[in-house]
Amino acid sequence: MVSRDSGELKYLHEHDGELYCCSSNGSIRTFVTTTTGRNIKMNATMWDHSRSITHVLCDLPAEGPCEMHGISGHVCKFYSSSEDRTLKVWNITTHSAMTGISAPTLRSATFQSLAQSRIHLFAGTSTGLIAVFNKSDVCERKDVHACNIPGRDKRYCLQLTIHLPSAFTPSGSPSSINGLLCTGVHHSFTHLWAGDSSGQITVWTVPDRGLRFKPAYTVQAHSAAINKLTSTWRHCISISDDGYLIFFDLARFERVRSINLTEWCAYRQLILRPEIPRKLKCIHLYEDLQNGGMMVIGTSFGDVIACSLGPNL
Repeated sequence: MVSRDSGELKYLHEHDGELYCCSSNGSIRTFVTTTTGRNIKMNATMWDHSRSITHVLCDLPAEGPCEMHGISGHVCKFYSSSEDRTLKVWNITTHSAMTGISAPTLRSATFQSLAQSRIHLFAGTSTGLIAVFNKSDVCERKDVHACNIPGRDKRYCLQLTIHLPSAFTPSGSPSSINGLLCTGVHHSFTHLWAGDSSGQITVWTVPDRGLRFKPAYTVQAHSAAINKLTSTWRHCISISDDGYLIFFDLARFERVRSINLTEWCAYRQLILRPEIPRKLKCIHLYEDLQNGGMMVIGTSFGDVIACSLGPNL
């Protein structure tokens, strides 16, 4: 055993040889990984959040020399969201908090998921809203607000809140946005995908400039809560508590394939106790454009299922 956390581990994220372990006690611990899986050491601990961590997202590689280090293609920052109603921006090298992001207009909502484009950071909330923050020092809002003060840093100003179409959970509460993804064909940032706790998927077009996010597609994809969205170069993939894995075409938004993963694994005799329904809780892709790569899925029963991705996916 490498380490034991005092809280429940809610989210894992790997980037550039570092494993980010996010806990329900508000801490983020990083571990330096190795190719053999041995001699893994804890590298840093970050305690700036006061409640459970819900998501970690590394910034996109710089298109030229990065602002902080001057290194071309370098990733300088990562973002975290928490149930304490804040987002944090971290220095990926020193593991220190650079700034905190909050939205006073979203007092009753907690941040559940993150996505990004080149110019915006998106945060899905527990009340069915998507908060849109700018990542550069350019504010696109036209109204009078705090950014109008001369000399004020305009980065991470709340630009817009996007509302989901009306959808409620069986309890009657608004849907929580558990899966958020900004992607397009060949990993372009053309559309914003949101999967919520009612099983609905909604897509908006992402403008090149401005804040005109237009609804493009809405479908009741699953019969239970969606837990994660991810994508290959050609398809968006959703997983849900109903046990289904669904592929959507990124260009036409069509449902390409729907797989009941428990039945699929039981047919191939890959799992124990196939009579017990599985909820699909997490997914990670290792994409290989030549060989198709690998898809790893975690279930509520504790299974870790690895599936090969074909080159057409």
